[in-house]
Amino acid sequence: MGDAAGSYRLPARYIAQLVDFLDSTGIDRATVLRAARIRSIDAPKAQVTLRQVEALLRAAEEASGRVDLGFELGRRLNPTSHDILGFALLTSPTFGHYLRLAVSYQRLIQPVFALSLRRRAAWVDLVYLPAVALPHRSMRMLEETIVVSNHVAFQSTLHDRLPPYGVWMSVERPPHAERYRELSLQVRTDRARQLLAEGNLSVTQIAYRLGYTDVASFVRGFRTQTGRTPGSLRA
Repeated sequence: MGDAAGSYRLPARYIAQLVDFLDSTGIDRATVLRAARIRSIDAPKAQVTLRQVEALLRAAEEASGRVDLGFELGRRLNPTSHDILGFALLTSPTFGHYLRLAVSYQRLIQPVFALSLRRRAAWVDLVYLPAVALPHRSMRMLEETIVVSNHVAFQSTLHDRLPPYGVWMSVERPPHAERYRELSLQVRTDRARQLLAEGNLSVTQIAYRLGYTDVASFVRGFRTQTGRTPGSLRA
């Protein structure tokens, strides 16, 4: 990691949420903080170095036996986690404005990844590139945190208007990859509710509109999430 480990820092408020999660699972917070040589993460402007983040993750994974800590942290972050910038994001008049604001002030959220917006004919790409060399453990955790926290933020902004979208990460497929299906299913279930309520499309048409390969998979996924079949909800 070299000197970058000391020059790049993350807001401690994000690590505080991870430590709170570990504490809720029975992992002693004092132990992981001591392993990372972090004295306090409670001050509003506190920061942690990348070296401290790596040491904390190592201690947390050893104590918990888990490698999905980035996923868990991402689930716990929302726009209000980003201090005053979060409130600006939440009051954006359009989703396009939200994305432009996030790109412009990415360094206030965290400076370890640079963010750019690339426009295509029918969609846009959000591209995150590391601003510094990261060890594998920190790279995996931060990438997962970004992906999942973005999903939480997009859902809170667009609600049931969030369309299906793709995500590509540079790290290998994690052992808990199936957990990402929870996010995808929830998005498609919310959209399915909307389309069923509108009543303009048949159940079969909705299944294919949402990207299912067959109606049975759609019905099964919808019932898993809601406890009901699409047909019974429409009725």
